Amino acid sequence: MILVAFRSRLRPEATESYAAMAQQIGPLAMAVPGYVAHKAYTAADGERVTLVEYESEDAVKLWARDRQHAAAKKAGHAEFFSWFRVQVCQVLSDRSHDAADKRPAAPPAASGHPVIARYY
Repeated sequence: MILVAFRSRLRPEATESYAAMAQQIGPLAMAVPGYVAHKAYTAADGERVTLVEYESEDAVKLWARDRQHAAAKKAGHAEFFSWFRVQVCQVLSDRSHDAADKRPAAPPAASGHPVIARYY
C-alpha cells in the first residue's frame, strides 16, 4: 500500500476556481486502477491535507503521468497554491480497530516487502 500525503495552502483568490477544477479531476483520480480511497481535511490555520491510498507504486505513477492531472498540477503551481508539499510513502504497518466490527482484521496485502508491526 502506498499513501500519498498532499499538504497545501490555497491562495484566497483561487478558492472558487480550485473547487471547479477539483470537481472535474476528482472522479478521474478515483478511476485510476489501483486507487483505494482518499480523505481531505482542512486545519484551523487553513492548511489543507489530502490523504490518498493506492494499492501500489505503479498506480501512483499512472496517476502522476495522467495528462489531465498534469494540467491540474500546472494550474496548481501557477494559480491555486501559495504552498504545497507532496509525500509519497510506503505503508509499513496497517492495523485498525472498529468496536462495532466483530470480524478479525484482514492480514496486510502481500507486497513482497516485510511488514513491520508494533503491538502496544
